Amino acid sequence: MPVVKGKQGTKGAKQIKEENKSTYSFYSYIIIGANIPVLIFHVFMRYADIEWTHLGLLTFSTLIYILCMKTMNSMLNSQLDLNMEAGMSEHVKDIILVTAVCQVLSLASLYAWLIWPQVPGVGFVQTVGERPGSVDIRGATGSDGETAEENGTETTSIKTFIIF
Repeated sequence: MPVVKGKQGTKGAKQIKEENKSTYSFYSYIIIGANIPVLIFHVFMRYADIEWTHLGLLTFSTLIYILCMKTMNSMLNSQLDLNMEAGMSEHVKDIILVTAVCQVLSLASLYAWLIWPQVPGVGFVQTVGERPGSVDIRGATGSDGETAEENGTETTSIKTFIIF
């Protein structure tokens, strides 16, 4: 495999625009693909015994889809890259996928919706960090550029704990 030297080429505005359109349409198809089987199942198979929980969860998932697609649309209009790794759009796409999986799995059991409350928990962990609660102050340099270990002074470690 040849080794490429130098910087990696950047994508042009035209290529980003085309990829954004294809990404937007892909997630639109995912939403349609998750909603149609659920609607068909509830309208034709369970029309007589449909409960408020089914309608409430269908409304919840529709609201989530609308909010996510509006967010992606505003990112499209501001010419941001929807396919950038570790960007805001990655989180929006993950929310769409989790909602679609929960919605389709709920055809078998409503307990599948218990997957969805983990989304805010994952967001919290990503916000706080890999190990929530630990902040370590080490290796601070002094005025002459020496670290605390080099000049023989003690290092300070501050630990905070989050109790769940």
